[in-house]
Amino acid sequence: MKVIRYIQNPEAYSSLGRRHSRGDIFDPAYASAGLETLFEGNLVPPVDLREDADQITVELELAGLKKADFDIAFKNDVLTISGERKAEFPPREGETVRRERRDGSFSRAISIVSPIQTDAVTASYVDGILRVVLPKAEQAKPKKIEVS
Repeated sequence: MKVIRYIQNPEAYSSLGRRHSRGDIFDPAYASAGLETLFEGNLVPPVDLREDADQITVELELAGLKKADFDIAFKNDVLTISGERKAEFPPREGETVRRERRDGSFSRAISIVSPIQTDAVTASYVDGILRVVLPKAEQAKPKKIEVS
């Protein structure tokens, strides 16, 4: 059996020869959904977003990372989660036959349209899932209006 070297090259070329990244293709779709993705590296962690009357919950799949490997910031109504996954075994010439787990830097920016109580934002990291809970400000919560 002949072994064919796996070449890790995430960039593609258009029919016009213009080099473009996956970000050129997918960023507009994420932006229209309120999710802005920066393809800084090969790693793009999936995001789940839930909203109810009291809070917005954001969950990211960051398996294999330590708490020190990522940062969370909330500024100007944008939640930004960025970090870097380092290769456990840096590839050496001639040794890697196949490599599917991605490493590199990542950044996810999520626009939040409801007013948030920034002093009450919490984050937890359990079993590779980062959960950020953004409590809504009182003025953003729905209020029942009685008809007289």
